[in-house]
Amino acid sequence: MSSQSSAVSAISTRTLTVEQKRVLLHRALVKHPEDTRVREALLDTFTPTLIQHSARHGVYVCYHRADEVFALDISMALHEARVSVWMDEMDVPETADDWRSAVDAALHACGTMLMLLSPDLVSDTDVLNEYRRFIEAGKIVIPVLHRACDTSKLLLILPPIDFRQSPEGGLHQLKMLLGANARA
Repeated sequence: MSSQSSAVSAISTRTLTVEQKRVLLHRALVKHPEDTRVREALLDTFTPTLIQHSARHGVYVCYHRADEVFALDISMALHEARVSVWMDEMDVPETADDWRSAVDAALHACGTMLMLLSPDLVSDTDVLNEYRRFIEAGKIVIPVLHRACDTSKLLLILPPIDFRQSPEGGLHQLKMLLGANARA
């Protein structure tokens, strides 16, 4: 049995939370990006039910400042659909002395991240650190394609929801994935 296969078997035989399984499988995928069994096992922890469950803990909107208007539009639309969304521009008071503490608290509390993909985002170290913190906690990242960019270094598990050609279609797909229709 290969080391990759034994890693998948060992993970599946332990009693772990789904978040712990995601962490271990993601680590295995980083070591063995070509291993389809590891990728498939990780993808199995991203079922619609698990995504909707994690979204109930809040949806963190991760974006680059160059994409702020797009981020606000998505956040407002999801908020109107009764999805609990956290976005710094909407949820950190202007008088907040410690913006970083508010962001850290949201990263800890939210169960799902919307990662608004653009060339600016994939080259921003601070934003990518937020992404890594989410992955290292075993949380779900939903990629949203705002502008074409190279995502090869991100090891995304879910395919991006593409907003470029049809923003309405992308928003509908995102709402369905987050279970917004069940809450509205």
